[in-house]
Amino acid sequence: MLSASIIRSRARISGSCMGVDAEALAQLAATGLAGIFAGAATYISVAQHPALMETDALAFQAPYFRRMYFYAARMQAPAAVGSGLSALLVALLQKQRGPAAGMPRLWLTSGCLIGGIVPFTVLKMLALNDKLVDSKRCLDRGHSWMQEMLRRWGKLHAMRAGASVLAFTGMLVAMACGSDRVQVPAIRAA
Repeated sequence: MLSASIIRSRARISGSCMGVDAEALAQLAATGLAGIFAGAATYISVAQHPALMETDALAFQAPYFRRMYFYAARMQAPAAVGSGLSALLVALLQKQRGPAAGMPRLWLTSGCLIGGIVPFTVLKMLALNDKLVDSKRCLDRGHSWMQEMLRRWGKLHAMRAGASVLAFTGMLVAMACGSDRVQVPAIRAA
């Protein structure tokens, strides 16, 4: 029973299901989720974090960061994972179709780049995040400690934003320039 279900799943993934192309859906999911992540991460890096740094009130910074972090994490982690997995699916499907099928290496690279944001966050930022979401610790350590931690966090977050923009751009290029796309002839002036 389970093997029949897996076979049906593979059949749907390799082609189309009810007239819907699985590869096209995966491309849209990967690119859309990467765009959402990149937009949110860029906004945090260029607007929200600098505004927080300019706020001198430690009593505001500590609880605000805590709330901001938890709201953003609920949205960004699933977007990064979903985009990465969808891009890897596109790469797999294109590789199965052969050398003339799209740009599987670019999909693979872009998928690994955005999917890699989650382990980067866990390995490089989680300990810092844990310190910053502890509002009591932040208030006890004082304003200069908080400013230094926020500066470190901002640099690491900018790396996440940059990686996501690069991954999103790669996916847009792969969608636009895939070799199996219909070519529109140039219009010549009369």
